[in-house]
Amino acid sequence: MVQSGQWDSVKRNPMLSIIHAAICSGPVFFLIVSYFVGPKNAPQSFLAQIGWIFGAGSAAASFFIPRLLAGGKEEINAGSEPSDSQGNLNFVQKIVQWAIVEAGALFNGVVYFSTGDSGSAAVSVAMILLLIYFRPTASD
Repeated sequence: MVQSGQWDSVKRNPMLSIIHAAICSGPVFFLIVSYFVGPKNAPQSFLAQIGWIFGAGSAAASFFIPRLLAGGKEEINAGSEPSDSQGNLNFVQKIVQWAIVEAGALFNGVVYFSTGDSGSAAVSVAMILLLIYFRPTASD
């Protein structure tokens, strides 16, 4: 059941939800096309191992880089109404966080398209799920 405050972010800042949907859809559509067009059962390549490392690195970076943008602070005034500058900083933090995760998903999608490695497809799907986890919330 949907809670009443869950859709507040869409009412407050619909642009954030639109940007999130656009960023999520890129890797999803790329994986779908790669599934039908890409090579099947290609030999294991070194590129697939790089994809795994890049995916893990971008997932880890997505948790730490937004905090660096805030100057090491935790959530900015999580309980109070944010000012314009705080709202802009949160907006930038979210977009940077999504871009980092999207980079990992797209890179692994390209590796899957190039090599047919199903492990890279799995990493890309995991990165897409992480993007969905980082969706806009009512506090954004």
